[in-house]
Amino acid sequence: AIATAARDAVAAATENGGWDNAPVLAAAPHASTVAPFLADGRVVTLRNQKSDGLVYAIRAGTIDDKALMAGVNADDLAEFFLYAKAVNERVAARMTAKTGELATIVTVNDLAGVDIFGDASFRNALSAASKQGDAVFPGLG
Repeated sequence: AIATAARDAVAAATENGGWDNAPVLAAAPHASTVAPFLADGRVVTLRNQKSDGLVYAIRAGTIDDKALMAGVNADDLAEFFLYAKAVNERVAARMTAKTGELATIVTVNDLAGVDIFGDASFRNALSAASKQGDAVFPGLG
């Protein structure tokens, strides 16, 4: 279901030749709860310097993880991040098909400012999504 939602969302996001993130976010599981905590550059996906791949960055220290985890459980948050990984996989696959060269995705978890001694629910959800993503998308690990 997540891979299908990502495929359809990427198709909708690119139907006019550019990129419209609205259908991608609208199709994300638990977006209404999660997305407000990830706005304002806290989670970003950019093309790399050569434009032959993506950089996906999560600035965990800027996310109010306690408030986020009060509104969503770890499984739901992991599902949201797994969907994001599926979207990135679809975009990279399209880039690869268009250029004939393998597009890469670099994932960066910026932990600056994270309280490593506090509640680990948010970090555990990120880790769960990463492990699930590695199993579903082994080429992205």
